[in-house]
Amino acid sequence: MAAGAVLALLSLSVIVNGLQFNGKNGFGNNIHQNVNLHDINKRSEKGSDVYSHLAALSGGSVIDSNKTDVDHASSITVAEAALASPVVVMVTHVNATPPRDVTFSVDSALTLILVEVTGHITKSAIQLSDPKGVSPVNVTLAVDSAGALVYKIVKPSPGSWKLHFSDMLQYDVIVKGNSDVSFQAQFMMLNPDTGYAISVPGDPPAGKNLTLAIEINGVDKTQNITAVTLYALNGDVIKSAVLAPVGHMGARYKAAINLPAKALRLGVTGKDTHGSPLTRVSPTAVTPEAELTVTFHDTEGVIHPGRTLLLPYTVVNHGERGNFTVMVTSESTALHPSISRAVFSINNNASYTSNVTVITSTSTPTAGNIRVTVTGPSGFSQFDTVLVTTAPTTAPTTRPDSGNGGPVGAPAVYVTMVTAALAISARV
Repeated sequence: MAAGAVLALLSLSVIVNGLQFNGKNGFGNNIHQNVNLHDINKRSEKGSDVYSHLAALSGGSVIDSNKTDVDHASSITVAEAALASPVVVMVTHVNATPPRDVTFSVDSALTLILVEVTGHITKSAIQLSDPKGVSPVNVTLAVDSAGALVYKIVKPSPGSWKLHFSDMLQYDVIVKGNSDVSFQAQFMMLNPDTGYAISVPGDPPAGKNLTLAIEINGVDKTQNITAVTLYALNGDVIKSAVLAPVGHMGARYKAAINLPAKALRLGVTGKDTHGSPLTRVSPTAVTPEAELTVTFHDTEGVIHPGRTLLLPYTVVNHGERGNFTVMVTSESTALHPSISRAVFSINNNASYTSNVTVITSTSTPTAGNIRVTVTGPSGFSQFDTVLVTTAPTTAPTTRPDSGNGGPVGAPAVYVTMVTAALAISARV
């Protein structure tokens, strides 16, 4: 390994609708035993790499370290082993520009907290203060490395704590704790045939009216739970919804929710028995399933300039029947794509296959992504791309031309598939 190393610390957890449970959740649903690799292949937010995205989905951390400091950085796993009943209090990203303060709530049900800061650490620029605004006396550094800093506080004082960053660097912050108070969640939807609410299997759908059922563990240490919040993977708040109690035990709540088509975390807020603010965040992510997918086929083709190339693609409708619109664009002005139909209808769980037709008139080497974007009935959009390059050759080639049929000569256009990339936009 070279002078630098990336240490991806992924929590040994499992996912059911993005929440961490053991075996089954409180609603009797079996858990999935692995992270959905399809989610890893999606374009991650703000250009983060696959390690960061995988860590964000699974509730872990990515630590940049060098060879001599790897042992110190990896000791974060030893620190987390002290959490017999692990919970997540907050997950956020600190940008290089103001604001440079991060605040988080500590409740009386937290017997220990770990404040994990990862990035290119400048320890002197990071200051932790308790609810009184002073440096806590009961803090130890469980990890002190160039890529991670972990503060360990036993019996932390309830109230609002703060991390202040006086430099201009970016950091990721996760506050974990040991507590009996945690939550489980299940997405429910109305069965159109029976009129009863049923559990949503697998990933919940985006853009649908759902009911989110919340069950609180350790309810005897809470006063009430008032709201559920949807967080982006970087900690930004997407939106919140009021939780209504179900029954008289104070352990179950529900909220009407409509999910955006982006990976997110769930968080609940309320108060402990002493009236201090209480927050819990799901350690793993929820990845809502969009109503459609669009994918170019594994396509390779060769054409002469001035002739056509067909790029087949398929759209699958995971939602209700409706009209879909398609648009095609090119990064290169020398490549001219077109489609035969701009609007089409697809039944539920059905697919539509068509072609993007590409023409080029240049023999000069050029390249550009051809992108097909499909928008569903509710306004959600997804796209996929194919990289098309023109490459004149000095000798004829005998590769078959899928757009023309039969052997072709030079110059030619070569088409290479890029790893399927999905981007999702949503109305929230």
